Amino acid sequence: MSDVPPSAGRSVDPEGATEGAAEGAVEGAADPPCLRDSTTPGLPVYLSTEHWSLLGTRSMTWSEIMSRITIYLTVVSAFLVVLALTAQATGFGTPFRVMAVGFASAALVMGSLTAIRVNLASREDADLIRAMNRLRHAYVELAPERRVFAGPNDDERFPTPD
Repeated sequence: MSDVPPSAGRSVDPEGATEGAAEGAVEGAADPPCLRDSTTPGLPVYLSTEHWSLLGTRSMTWSEIMSRITIYLTVVSAFLVVLALTAQATGFGTPFRVMAVGFASAALVMGSLTAIRVNLASREDADLIRAMNRLRHAYVELAPERRVFAGPNDDERFPTPD
């Protein structure tokens, strides 16, 4: 038997060949079947699993970003404490200035890398949100009577159903 669902416009004959294959080649490629017409019983489960996977990815990404920012602020605070202790012990002479320049350089590099990662995470988050909106579109197509408040999409590829 074939794994092609009946909604694909093909029926399976006893020999395993499809009847609609020759017709489709003559008429041209048909549009993919609508999700609502799908007979795949696990589709809603798959969509919700994918949705929760995307939510989990967003959560882990922002947890990592908050950890990076916390580490950066902790290191900069430690630099300031060390500089204060050095100034108290040796004054504001050459050792203090050398340490201040070294710590400022390290803080600048670490802060720049942190800012770059936060920017990348923001872009990744926008992509994840777009993916979740596409899943919402699929939910609405499966059950239009249960339309979500936020809307099923955010782009022109999937127009909002009326």
